Amino acid sequence: MAAISLNVPKRQNRIPLAIMILLAGFVIAIAAYFLNQPKDDSLDLLDENLPMAYGPEDFDSALQRRDEAMALNNERVARGPDQWAYQEALAIASLARAQLTGDSKDFLISSNAIATAMKLAPAGGGPAMTDAIINLSLHRYPRAERDLEDLRGVAVPLTTDDQAEMKAIEGDIAFYGGDYKGAMAHYQQAETLDQGARTLFRLGNWHKYAGDFDSAIAIYRRGAANAKQRTPQMLAVYLLQIGALELQRGQWDTAHRYFARANDIFPGYWLAEAHVAQMLAVEGDLKQAEQMYKAIISRTQNPDVMMALSGLYAHLGDVRQAEYWSGQAGILLDQRVKQLPAAYYDHAFDHAITVGDNEAALTLAKANYAARACGDSAIALARAYIVNGQSQRAVKILTEVNASGWVSVEQHLALAHAYEELGKDQLARREQQAALKINPKALDPNAGLLSFGNH
Repeated sequence: MAAISLNVPKRQNRIPLAIMILLAGFVIAIAAYFLNQPKDDSLDLLDENLPMAYGPEDFDSALQRRDEAMALNNERVARGPDQWAYQEALAIASLARAQLTGDSKDFLISSNAIATAMKLAPAGGGPAMTDAIINLSLHRYPRAERDLEDLRGVAVPLTTDDQAEMKAIEGDIAFYGGDYKGAMAHYQQAETLDQGARTLFRLGNWHKYAGDFDSAIAIYRRGAANAKQRTPQMLAVYLLQIGALELQRGQWDTAHRYFARANDIFPGYWLAEAHVAQMLAVEGDLKQAEQMYKAIISRTQNPDVMMALSGLYAHLGDVRQAEYWSGQAGILLDQRVKQLPAAYYDHAFDHAITVGDNEAALTLAKANYAARACGDSAIALARAYIVNGQSQRAVKILTEVNASGWVSVEQHLALAHAYEELGKDQLARREQQAALKINPKALDPNAGLLSFGNH
């Protein structure tokens, strides 16, 4: 394993798969929670006394429910392995568990079960909608597009609910293919048919990457405003999303408050704990952050958390521990890329570029960009070109990203790095200033300790 690279900027915008796939798969488990949501801009989401309507009070209780659903559906499949509906139900249950745990094993079960269901189902029928949602969750966009073609050809008219989801999926395919204007048109059509959760996160995500943080926050606040259907888990998710937006514009103290509230409202949620741990790290409480990361790893074996811990040790100058944890993460990520390639290309790329394996970083970045040609993967590809001595190619890619409507700190910092490598210092300073305009803390030395929600 190569030593931790000290001259390659750590990717500041890593976000675990559990959040990245939220937009695509989230609707399966919780769409019913958020129909006809009222707007309430006066709602204080940091209020300690916000009433909860129902739902598990903590992560362990939620996980128990997911486990019970998995056990039930595994039993059904065992008794009727040739029934495609049972396989589809297992796929849905395992995806719901994956969204809670971030565990690749759950994603793999979901992928395998829906593949079996599709084989067993009759032509022109079957679980095409579920297959599309799972394929989106795993970044398999061409497969999702084929599912939509199947749905367009069904003889039975689709319900309004399914029509809305189809439009939203079309929006996802456009968005992650780099067609942001087209994506918004599809999302707006979906919203016309269904103004609930199925478009909420997609619209928030779109505004985030357009640089309109205020609109994104307003959308998430609107989702959290429905007191009659507010659950601890869902409120925690909204709090994490809003905190992430505050983080991305340099409001670290405010972001910490949202992350801490999410951790309080849904205790035991590993992802909320990871967000809090990184904020403790940037505030100088490195020992507490270290302990929290290790506790999360002991429960989840999550490679993203391992890489966050590795980064903490690198910050402290403890190369041995940094290499150990990056090595552990690398083993897991290699396995996940083999099992679910498109879903883990970007995670494996982050690992490769962090440890200085530049050739592997370029290979993974190319594969990731081929799977989803959006701003995020384009920036990663540009960064891979830079560390492989091809900065002029990086400039071309990043200039296109800047013109596309995608807005992030990362693209400007990467372009500044490319210009520095080419000796164009004035242009590099221009891009640094563009990054600082979005986030005044973009160049803060402690920003490298931010691994969650900063993208």
